[in-house]
Amino acid sequence: MAEMLTARTAADLLGVDKRTVLRMARDGKIRSFRTPGGQHRFRREEIERLAAGRETAPTRSVSTVENKRDEVETLNLEMQARRAKRELARMEAEDAAAELDAAAVRRSEQLADKRALAEARLKREHAQQEREAARAREAAERERRIW
Repeated sequence: MAEMLTARTAADLLGVDKRTVLRMARDGKIRSFRTPGGQHRFRREEIERLAAGRETAPTRSVSTVENKRDEVETLNLEMQARRAKRELARMEAEDAAAELDAAAVRRSEQLADKRALAEARLKREHAQQEREAARAREAAERERRIW
């Protein structure tokens, strides 16, 4: 892959101002392409040939239509990224809600278990009290017979 240079680096190698390099690119004297952010990039070999005094092959500059296509493509990519971020946020919110629901179910199950244990304990205590009352009645009945 060819090494790509920024407009500032290309200008330094050529010994000219950055605006001159950008003008040369616009006029088709230097081939360049634009990044999605709108920055120009230049091939190092082409800049070095130009700096050495060798003419480059005539090139066409990137047309306005191609620049607009690149801008539209960049905007489409940004929109896709935004949609993906929104979808991810929605999915994360759904996951968080599902986790909260699961936690609520676990808590209600734990409360139900505690309630069942408490009811079982109360039934045991009540049965114990009933047995003690029956024993007390039997003892009272025995004492009454003895008298």
